[in-house]
Amino acid sequence: MIFGTSGPVMVGHLVTRFRDAHTLRVNISAALLLLSGLASIVMGLTGRLSSPELGAWLPGLALTALISLLLGHRLAHRLPAAQLRQAILGLLILSGLSLLAQVAHASLGRSS
Repeated sequence: MIFGTSGPVMVGHLVTRFRDAHTLRVNISAALLLLSGLASIVMGLTGRLSSPELGAWLPGLALTALISLLLGHRLAHRLPAAQLRQAILGLLILSGLSLLAQVAHASLGRSS
């Protein structure tokens, strides 16, 4: 939910606010959790989470998110702060490029 809306923008903003990579990582995790939670509540209240297909995907997605968070936590404590910051910025760039590729693919599909 957040990736397609404001996740990259929010991470870009936090990168400018926090110099310490570990503080940055914690704030990114907290912000994504808060924003995803709010988006999920709003979508639930508006009936957009009632799809049976979504119910089938939800446990796997939640498990993937939990495993990613735990692996990221372990990795963050093994990397020096400078490398952690570079990794965060690299992921931000990759997520932005992925979003651009999805938009380009969608617009090419509409034009044919």
